[in-house]
Amino acid sequence: MNNERSLLRRARGRLHTTSVLIAFVFPVSGFAAEGYQLGPMDKLNIKVVESRDSQDSFKEWPALNGLYIVGPTGSILLPYAGEVAVSGKNPADIAAEIAVNIQLKFGLSALPETAVEIAEYRGIYVVGDVATPGTYAFSPDLTPLKAVALAGGMSRGGESPEKTTQDFLAVSGELAVLIAQRDFLLIKQARLSAELEEAKQIASPADARPGDYTSDLLESQKKLMTARQETMASQLNSLNEIKSLYSNEVVSLEQKSVTQSRQIQLVTKELEKANKLADQGLVLSARVLGLESTIADLQGNLIDLGTATLRAKQEISKADRETSELHNERRAELVVEVQDTQSQLKETELKITNAHERLAALALASPAIAGQSMSDLQDRLSYRITRVIDGKSQDIDALAHTALTPGDLINVKLQRQGFTPISGSTPASIKTVSADR
Repeated sequence: MNNERSLLRRARGRLHTTSVLIAFVFPVSGFAAEGYQLGPMDKLNIKVVESRDSQDSFKEWPALNGLYIVGPTGSILLPYAGEVAVSGKNPADIAAEIAVNIQLKFGLSALPETAVEIAEYRGIYVVGDVATPGTYAFSPDLTPLKAVALAGGMSRGGESPEKTTQDFLAVSGELAVLIAQRDFLLIKQARLSAELEEAKQIASPADARPGDYTSDLLESQKKLMTARQETMASQLNSLNEIKSLYSNEVVSLEQKSVTQSRQIQLVTKELEKANKLADQGLVLSARVLGLESTIADLQGNLIDLGTATLRAKQEISKADRETSELHNERRAELVVEVQDTQSQLKETELKITNAHERLAALALASPAIAGQSMSDLQDRLSYRITRVIDGKSQDIDALAHTALTPGDLINVKLQRQGFTPISGSTPASIKTVSADR
């Protein structure tokens, strides 16, 4: 083992001078190729040549020469030389180790000439708001902005520009309709609230867009509220008239009952006198019978008046009950309408939010349709690099022109403000109208 280490140290010293050619396919500016440490998926081109001083010639080792890919374990497997761990090492170290392994394996008197060159660096990974996330080949002077270009630019959803523009216009039209519907529902909700509070005017909703359309809607809802209030008032007036009619009848019947009671009292007194005179033989019994019959008739009429009065009072109670039911039914209808309107308003708000998100995605796909230049969008791009350093993953906030290294993962994000919202299209808060007075 000590002998092998000694050979390896001498091999490294020798290889750094003349014996081993270390070549890089990509002379990279901004990327420190000299200090680059190999890792899985790097591709190495290895060539071994034995120098024969006696014959002043070189003997190639074709079984060893070729292209090798660093495996997931960070090593390569060479004929004769066996498994060589390369992860975390540079090409010079690997060349020296291969040369020593071959010398020991075959008992060579001198180290073979070994050339290790990086044929291809391991790729970079681009994710986030790009058209085609995935793995891409590393190249000189690669930066996050260039990586976005490799990934097909910003996300377009696979649509052609014409199709994207058509979709943008369609969603814009849909959004305009939804906003108009929301304004209508907001004003309808305000009208229902005014009716519940029995107000004379409708308060204009703060969330509704100002303009002729909203003014027309408000005027239309005012007319509807007035018509409904007039219908309600007409029904209540009819019931009040019925109550007034029966109330007057009750007064009249009660007055008649009082008069009838007085007549009964008078006839009763006269009957008492007649009975005394009849006992004395001064009045005929027919007179007594006539008075008794009169009293009976008057009492019957009094009972009829009482019955009629009771019936009239029942009609008044019925009118009162119908008035109360009319108010309750109207309030119940308003509460149901309020709940339905609030449900429709929430659904419309969700659709508006969804339309905004779709427009944002379409604007991201085609900056021109949103009035944005590519440079405007580039200013809103942010980059985060995940890089393995000393065996540990580290997140690095990067700029557009930060130098990348092989194996970097670049996460691209775009602030989604790529279009100007339609006026008044910001989702409004939904106000809950209480059904309680």
